Amino acid sequence: MRPGHPVDGGPAATAASTKPWMTKLVRSLLQPYRRWVLIIFAAMMVETLASLAAPWPLKIVLDNALGKHPLPEWLHWIHDFGIDRTTMGLALFAAVATIMIALIDAIASYIDNYYTESVGQWVAHDLRMRIYDHLHRLDFARHDELQSGQLVSRANSDVRVVQMLPSSQRKPPLGY
Repeated sequence: MRPGHPVDGGPAATAASTKPWMTKLVRSLLQPYRRWVLIIFAAMMVETLASLAAPWPLKIVLDNALGKHPLPEWLHWIHDFGIDRTTMGLALFAAVATIMIALIDAIASYIDNYYTESVGQWVAHDLRMRIYDHLHRLDFARHDELQSGQLVSRANSDVRVVQMLPSSQRKPPLGY
C-alpha cells in the first residue's frame, strides 16, 4: 500500500485521484467478461424498449377500439393475421400485444439479472485471486506490520462490496 493512496483513506482519497486507477482496475476485471457485459447491456436496452412500448396497446384500444379514430396505416398488417376490423378484434390485438411485450420484458429482465449476478460473482472471484496473489508477493516484513485479522477483514469487506455492487447500484440506461 502506498502512503496517501485512496485505499488508505489519506488526503488523496478524492474522486479525482481515484478515477484513473479505479477505471483501469474495473476495465481489467471486466475484460474477460466483455461478451456477458454486452449481453447485459442489450438486455437492459430491451427492457427499456419494452417499458416504453407497454402503454402502446392501451392507446390502440382507447383511440381505435373505443374511440372512432381509424387504425393507422402502419398497423393495417394486423388484419393479415385474421384479426377482425371490429372493436373486439382491436381489443384482442391489444391484449396479445400486451402479453407479448410483458413476455419480452420478463425474458430480458431474467437475462439481465442472471448475467449481472454471474458477472458480479466472477469479478469478485477474480478480485479475491488478485488480492491473494498480491498478499503472497508482499515482503514478510509487511505482514508483520499489520495484524492478520485486520488484513483478512479488510480484504473480505472490500471484495464483498465489489461483489454486491452490480446488483445494488445498477440503474436503468435512461436514468429514471
